[in-house]
Amino acid sequence: MKLKRINPVLRFLILVSAGVALNTGISLLSRKLGIDLYLDSLGTALASMFGGMIPGVFTGFITNLIGFSLNSTKIFFSLVNVIMAIVIADLARKNVFEKFWKILVSAVAIAAFCAVLSSVITWLLYGLDFGDGVAAQLSEKIYATGAFSKFISLLISSFCTEGLQKFVSVLTAAIIYKLSDARFKNNVSTVSRRYGRPAENKKGFSLATKFAAIIVATQIMLGILAACVSFLIYRNISIRNHTEECRGVSEMAADYIDGNMVDNYLKEGRSAQGYKRTEQLLYGIKEAFPRVEYIYAYKIMPDGCHVVFDLDSGGIDGAEINSVIEFDESFKDKVDDLLMGKPIEPMVTDDTYGWLLTVYTPVYNSIGECTCYAAADIQMQRVKTDEIIFLAKMLSVFFSVSVIIIVIIRDIITHYVISPLNGMARAAGDFAFDIGQSLDEGVSGIKKLNISSKDEIGDLYASLLKMASDTSSHINEVEHQAAVIEQMQESIIMDFAEMVEARDKCTGDHIKKTSYYVAAIAEEMRREGMYPDILSEDYIAHLKRSAPLHDVGKIKVSDTILNKPGKLTEEEFAIMKTHTTEGESILKESMSFAQNEEYLKESADMATYHHEWWNGCGYPYGIKGQEIPLGARIMAVADVFDALVSRRSYKEPFSFDKAVSIIKEESGTHFDPDVVKAFLNICEQFRANLENQ
Repeated sequence: MKLKRINPVLRFLILVSAGVALNTGISLLSRKLGIDLYLDSLGTALASMFGGMIPGVFTGFITNLIGFSLNSTKIFFSLVNVIMAIVIADLARKNVFEKFWKILVSAVAIAAFCAVLSSVITWLLYGLDFGDGVAAQLSEKIYATGAFSKFISLLISSFCTEGLQKFVSVLTAAIIYKLSDARFKNNVSTVSRRYGRPAENKKGFSLATKFAAIIVATQIMLGILAACVSFLIYRNISIRNHTEECRGVSEMAADYIDGNMVDNYLKEGRSAQGYKRTEQLLYGIKEAFPRVEYIYAYKIMPDGCHVVFDLDSGGIDGAEINSVIEFDESFKDKVDDLLMGKPIEPMVTDDTYGWLLTVYTPVYNSIGECTCYAAADIQMQRVKTDEIIFLAKMLSVFFSVSVIIIVIIRDIITHYVISPLNGMARAAGDFAFDIGQSLDEGVSGIKKLNISSKDEIGDLYASLLKMASDTSSHINEVEHQAAVIEQMQESIIMDFAEMVEARDKCTGDHIKKTSYYVAAIAEEMRREGMYPDILSEDYIAHLKRSAPLHDVGKIKVSDTILNKPGKLTEEEFAIMKTHTTEGESILKESMSFAQNEEYLKESADMATYHHEWWNGCGYPYGIKGQEIPLGARIMAVADVFDALVSRRSYKEPFSFDKAVSIIKEESGTHFDPDVVKAFLNICEQFRANLENQ
């Protein structure tokens, strides 16, 4: 069975199962052999590269979840593997692992990041300490040199252990990925490519980025809220539990102290009957409750606290019996109650002996008098350390799960919202701007999206498809009608030009031949690179359409002059010359009724100026050089050439070579030299046309 035919959910389960099995198997083998194989994240890296983010993060998280049964702290490091999986999947998507130097750089960067994050989590989980395991042992050795602080020692140790593990795992996985067949990579991947490439978004952040930002911001706010609420609840419970523990210890100590013997203890010291026995019992309590920092008993008197018992703590010797300790400032308002032997509430103080939670329990004699107070202290720093550990554990698990949730939601939104919208946006853009395709192909591209979801996205797709189909049909109909109208227009123009020409018995197919010559010369000039800002395909098309109207002004010249067999008199020639200005008048009047008809402007220029000379000796206005419109200069050569090689009532046709010679001789006087140059380049093709007539 080919992987590409496997259901995506089943493919996901196979990838995650294989990745977890690989990670767990390597870890168990390493433990059994007593060596570190440095590949305990290989399955996570491979699942991320081949499958994408979701298989990668699930593989990393489940691996740590299974490792929780062997080491209770494993679950709190799942955040490291989850983030590593996301980074690797993103780098694979961007084809970073296609070049060895990029593989090496990426492996080093990922390993360094994981080492730093692991160090921070370890530091917090163990109450700003090294923790346990191989990394902790190495940290202690580095710290023992005295060259580095505790955290820097832990960081260096993490680079040598966790960083090395991640580096080897990522490097090995990347090499396997690079050497794998591209088809296999595509078939194994769970990343959806159904709707193709995303549409370009040049104006700002993409919709996917905005969705991701909203999801991340929501998770962060939820995390902060959950952390604050949980922290406050934990702090209250922790202080209450420590208070209860401290109270229990002080009450137990009060029970062991004989209130009737307190004065004897103060007088006789450690030699008093029962003192050492009581002291041993108090030490037993302290050993049973290691979180209790101090256990002591004071007799409160006006001059201060007289020491009855004061156990040494952490190598610190207790105060001497019956020595007097002055009241700390925090106890000033409690002195009266203490002197009267009243119970007092637990107190948190930050004085001579540090930041302490203290519980005092009265010790009574047989007649009910308070002879001293048994007290127990817990360092509040321990409470703070416990809070840090709790917060670190909670946040590491919370953010691990949050990252997985974010990746899942992102994938769902991408598959069911972003990708369809991107597909529609791209297809609509291609349709609207006609990117190298016909309108029918654009509609076909939209149909290929085949979005069938029964929601707003599906409704939008149906509306887009209908709009595109209707638009395509309408535009095709409009284009068909426009083509018909343009064809009719061309026919009318040609008929009108031929009607004008028909009055001149000598011109024959003059308008057709000049149209051909004009287009051919203009095309040659474009090939030669002349006037590149003017000679576009559209401009040449306008010239060809305009050419038949260059003599339209002859409709105002009488047949007598137009068809006179002999030479015209000066008066008759003056009338004949008016066909240029009459043509200008006719065509400019037509232009006032036709908007955006570029070819009519070219027609007017040709009709008006095609008898102007390059040296200024022409008519009707005697302009010269580039003052003469380019179309009229081209028509001048085409018009004269056709007149030379054609039979007229007043002359026989010149030979082709003679006509070409005349055109060449008049370059720079009658004609634009550039136009003549182009004419001479292609004139042989005119010879062939003339010979075939």
